[in-house]
Amino acid sequence: MEGLAAREYFGYWSQMLKGNWQFSGRNRRPPTDPVNALLSFAYGL
Repeated sequence: MEGLAAREYFGYWSQMLKGNWQFSGRNRRPPTDPVNALLSFAYGL
């Protein structure tokens, strides 16, 4: 269930972001784009 929820959740990020922000999927260690860097930072808090 968690994997299915994560796929749906991250699948909508590219639709929510506007302008210069792009999101092709979640990655980490190290994050390869600004959106993933912000997500990693927020999860770390």
